[in-house]
Amino acid sequence: MTRPLRKLGEASGKLEKHDFDVDLQGIGQRDEMEDLALRFDSMARELKTLYEHLESEVDVRTAQLIESNKALERQRIELEHMNSILQKDNELKEDFLATVSHELRTPLTSILAFVDLWEQTNTPRDSNEKKIMNEMKFSSRILLSMVNNMLDLTRIEAGRTDVSKGPVDVADLLGIVRDDATFLAEKKAAKLSLAVDENVPVVLTDGDKLRRILENLVSNAIKFIDAGGHVDLRASFDETSALLTLKVCDDGCGIDPNEVPGLFERFAKGSHPSASFDRSYGSSGLGLALVKDLVEVLEGTIEVDSCVGRGSSFTITIPVEPIDWLDEEE
Repeated sequence: MTRPLRKLGEASGKLEKHDFDVDLQGIGQRDEMEDLALRFDSMARELKTLYEHLESEVDVRTAQLIESNKALERQRIELEHMNSILQKDNELKEDFLATVSHELRTPLTSILAFVDLWEQTNTPRDSNEKKIMNEMKFSSRILLSMVNNMLDLTRIEAGRTDVSKGPVDVADLLGIVRDDATFLAEKKAAKLSLAVDENVPVVLTDGDKLRRILENLVSNAIKFIDAGGHVDLRASFDETSALLTLKVCDDGCGIDPNEVPGLFERFAKGSHPSASFDRSYGSSGLGLALVKDLVEVLEGTIEVDSCVGRGSSFTITIPVEPIDWLDEEE
């Protein structure tokens, strides 16, 4: 029994080393041992076949992995090339917008300044002169607003928009927005009203961005009201959550519910059921898109409540820091 067991041990050692060339012939004369040897030998041959197949599969998979890595490397190089092209395109776009800023904003600002000087002079003017200058002022301010919206959106997309916080008197801010929108309201003989709750404090926030939000919402509201319509600005403050809520409501044509989800997309203008809608009032389709982006920059939210034929209400909620609370803590 010693020799057969020794041969079995040697065969087992070979298998452990992945050596499947095992020979168990003549291991013993007894039937049981011979049968065991034959089975062991058969198992060794099967393992050898499986191992050789496995090695072949590994070689195939390795070759496939190498090809995949080469393909990924080619794609990486292509993506780097495309990113380089896109970066150059973005630089060209920024250069173009910088040119637009200088070549359009500066002359428009000058035109508006000259119109203001003309209005402040005491020289008698006839009705035709006044009408022409009013149209010039109206068109220039509309165009300037479009240019400003385009530039603001570009800065946000480029990640070059920082939040610059400072003390903001909400009542004064809403009053400025209302006064600035008067030239639009006069075009439709619209009424602009203002309501600020007594508990609204002076707050710490980005006043310029808040003003741009309200300017776009108010001008958008005036755009879709009938002659003699009404636009209402409201402000309230929740002392518990320190949230400032601003609302711009109108009694205009309203918005189709199906169009509300895409209302804040760039260049979305929607359909306007109001037959009296003034088509001469230009629109770039960027105003509400800018509003949404600026609200998000201020970490706020915006909601729309509208009914066709009855008007719309845009509600802005912005987290702020009341100046009064800061003084008490100091």
